[in-house]
Amino acid sequence: MFSEREGIKPQKAIRIRSIDKELRNCLWNIFQRFVRGELRDENTISVSENFFYTDFYQDVLKKKLTSEYCMNKEDFIDELESCFNNDFKWYEIFNCLEFAAKQLKEVGFIEECNFILERENSAYRFISGQIVNITSETEIAEIEKAVQSPLSGVKTHLNSALSLYADRKAPDYRNSIKESISAVEAVCRIMTKENTLGDALKKLESCGLTLNPSLKLGLEKLYGYTNGKEGIRHAILDESRIEIEEEDARFFLITCSAFVNYLTVKAEKLNMIISA
Repeated sequence: MFSEREGIKPQKAIRIRSIDKELRNCLWNIFQRFVRGELRDENTISVSENFFYTDFYQDVLKKKLTSEYCMNKEDFIDELESCFNNDFKWYEIFNCLEFAAKQLKEVGFIEECNFILERENSAYRFISGQIVNITSETEIAEIEKAVQSPLSGVKTHLNSALSLYADRKAPDYRNSIKESISAVEAVCRIMTKENTLGDALKKLESCGLTLNPSLKLGLEKLYGYTNGKEGIRHAILDESRIEIEEEDARFFLITCSAFVNYLTVKAEKLNMIISA
């Protein structure tokens, strides 16, 4: 904005695990507008008649419902606004946004939220229907492209990795890494029918897909890291194991997504991709 460019108003720092009042207000403006659109044909909302209302009350607000319970639409919006602006913690607001993204029929909700999140320097963005701590547009693009892979096994692994990473209550970074590297394994196996990543890479090269030696070594090292005795895929047997943190899982999610996209494009040029 002009005031920030001119140094009149300081540029906001990237916000992690928090939402300031300005961002809260902007997100509410989007949220309530789309909710009103969902309920536009109703003056009174009945539990038995409106699944958005029912599911929101039960799954997001965690409130008790009865089969006879009804509410005026505007009262419902007012209660949402009170929760959204006063009671909800930052992650509960993101819960609301994710719920709305899955339930609302109008297009553009995710795009508008991402625009505001970026403009207000939030560390979070919607990716594949989930809000994730990823700030780089290039990183987002790589993950979004990879999770839309036509190869179902690859798509399943990456969506699992994304869900495990994005869980704000109980993120599972160790298993997120497992799923990320499994996506690379899957794309190699689908292309080559080989059972190990090493054999798959050799087969790809024999078919004309030449990998830069350093790039190939890097992938083999990442795979080796997850499979070594201290690696991700083995049981936690003692306290000496390296703690897996958010940045570790994010690195693997982004890197493996990029590698899936890289291999897919290369293989398509050689007519090696098959559906799976």
